[in-house]
Amino acid sequence: MKKLLMFTKQEGIYVASLRGFSQGSAEHPNSVTTKPTNMKSLFAALIAGLIPGSFSSAGEPVNKKCPMSGKDVDAAARTELTVNIGLCCARCQGKFEVDAEMKEDAVRKHAGSKESPANTKCPVSNKDVKKENTSAASMTVAFCCDMCKSEFDKDPKKHITKVK
Repeated sequence: MKKLLMFTKQEGIYVASLRGFSQGSAEHPNSVTTKPTNMKSLFAALIAGLIPGSFSSAGEPVNKKCPMSGKDVDAAARTELTVNIGLCCARCQGKFEVDAEMKEDAVRKHAGSKESPANTKCPVSNKDVKKENTSAASMTVAFCCDMCKSEFDKDPKKHITKVK
């Protein structure tokens, strides 16, 4: 059985689901029969990167001035802060994954966290998070030199408030 990634709109947001399908029979060669697959398969698809935009990639820095020195940034001196954010349900996860501002706020709040997920309350609903509903949030920070980058990387939580 092959896998088919389907998007459906539910309550104003798009929800992805992975379904198994078999293509037509001799009587109906162009028909497609689908049936739901388990959530483990859906998460495997997310991890494999089958859904574009499910993971942030290194992008433009959020700052023009070095958070350590205040000088103009050098394009070569940058770091990618990534945190794993927990959510309470798939609906909130869908909302979170398309909201760049909410993702940046989560990175700023949980910068340097080694916990997975980094939070205990859903950033969308403020309910308790479920470990199976997580999303990676990233933010690129630039610096004037490698020395400032190195200092920032030692303790991002301490310096994140200086990133403007």
